[in-house]
Amino acid sequence: MSAASLPPAMGVRELRKKVVLLGDAMVGKTSLTKRFVLSQYDDSYIQTIGTTVSKKVLEFPQDGGAVKVTMSIWDILGRHGFVGLQADTLAGCHGGIVVCDLTREGTFESLQQYWLPLLLEVTGPIPLVFFGNKVDLSPEGDGIRARLSTLSEQFNQGVVEFLPAGARTHYLTSAKTGANVDAGFQALAHMLAAPKVVEDPVKEVFEGMVADDIERRRGLGTLVDVVDALILDARRAIEGSGDAMDVVRAEFIRAGLDVSAPTADAVRKAIEYLAGAESEFHPAEEVARNRARRLEMLGKVAGG
Repeated sequence: MSAASLPPAMGVRELRKKVVLLGDAMVGKTSLTKRFVLSQYDDSYIQTIGTTVSKKVLEFPQDGGAVKVTMSIWDILGRHGFVGLQADTLAGCHGGIVVCDLTREGTFESLQQYWLPLLLEVTGPIPLVFFGNKVDLSPEGDGIRARLSTLSEQFNQGVVEFLPAGARTHYLTSAKTGANVDAGFQALAHMLAAPKVVEDPVKEVFEGMVADDIERRRGLGTLVDVVDALILDARRAIEGSGDAMDVVRAEFIRAGLDVSAPTADAVRKAIEYLAGAESEFHPAEEVARNRARRLEMLGKVAGG
């Protein structure tokens, strides 16, 4: 066949997708992300404060051409009760990795009782891959394996057909050894690249409205509620001035604020430190208003 008669080369279809990792604290979400993005493992536990974002590009053949999927991977705080922050992060999400710990039965129950209902309320059905993590510590899955398979099938109707041979919507993984981590993310990338009807252009706006409504309904009854509201409020105030979440995270650490067990004193310190950080970006009057509003939120719960 002459060069002139060769079929035209298929181009590369490029997609940018927001992916979220969901699951309780200490199931290994941060370690899984590090294993996938950097091919590294760190067994020290570092609590995620707020949200961290990583990026990875996957490319694979499809329909005679190629697809390049750039994943922005959002690892959010794995504590129950931070629904405002979590809903805000979920808005605009295209797919997710849902993680439980095979050595802790309660983390699987938590997927059904907390994480998946919250996800569905904000985004509606999206492609999901389920990880039963720490298989190196529980080779048989301790009874979770079959239920993980059933749950993954329930949440992926209509997209499983786009998976390549051998790929699944659930995996037993190990961030420590790397077992099935890449395969799970690859499977999600294929589902995200599946040909389907163009999404409604107002979908992300609608999801943002749902997240805002969840935030309003949350109320301020506990210190966890206050910390949740404080993270959102500070992140939005600093947004556009570098990485807002990095600023919030640094001031929380400086204040000694443990988001899993916050104290009024640590929250008060964080509010003061955030005011100092915001003074680099905003006029004094705006910083004072933000500080006063946050102290008022704290006063509703802690008094004073």
